[in-house]
Amino acid sequence: MKLALFDIDGTLTRTNGVDSRAFNAAFVEVLGIDDLDGTWTSYGHRTDSGIADGICRRHLGRPGTDREMVAVKSRFVELLLEEVDRDAAQFEPVTGARSFLESLTASGWGVALATGGWEASARLKLETAGFELGLPLAHADDAMPRHDIVALAIQRAKQEHGVEAFDKVVSLGDGTWDLEVARDLDLAFVGVTAESDARKLEAAGASHTLIDYSLQASAVAALDGARIPSGRGN
Repeated sequence: MKLALFDIDGTLTRTNGVDSRAFNAAFVEVLGIDDLDGTWTSYGHRTDSGIADGICRRHLGRPGTDREMVAVKSRFVELLLEEVDRDAAQFEPVTGARSFLESLTASGWGVALATGGWEASARLKLETAGFELGLPLAHADDAMPRHDIVALAIQRAKQEHGVEAFDKVVSLGDGTWDLEVARDLDLAFVGVTAESDARKLEAAGASHTLIDYSLQASAVAALDGARIPSGRGN
């Protein structure tokens, strides 16, 4: 059995923009922290928990308290819900993504989700975009490093399917950080470029990229042909 392991933002849902705006606003409203690095690259781990920790350490000189993190997370989800009410089109799925996941499971692939987002926001985005919520999922409430989240998603998928190992694991993501984790964990990788730059992913070592899942035969062929990213670590 093979496993397809999907990121969410920018990979299954077109939510990178609304996610970043709401995340930034939550820190402004709850902790009075603004002037954030909107690329999120300078805060350490590229996960909600890792970025939140980095923001607090930089702007407050200390880690955020449990109460502060609960308040930020709660306001973040409230802001996303407000955006759903205002314009649910901001949470649309990447073209063909829902039917592609269904076709993969029907053809014998395992499917799991690994996101750098917090669980509540991830499930909100998936539900709004019309995805099945019963798939194995790992998220930023489970761990701060993305490597640990991906490893945990694979472990949960093994438990779900009752297997000790998969014949092949293909990670699908839109960021170079997704590619780097796949390389470090010796996973095949397919870049999804609905909201990102194919050239950056290819330059970083992606053997295959997809703009979306509208051509399912091509998408399956990309998964079948995907390799561990070339370059550093190989």
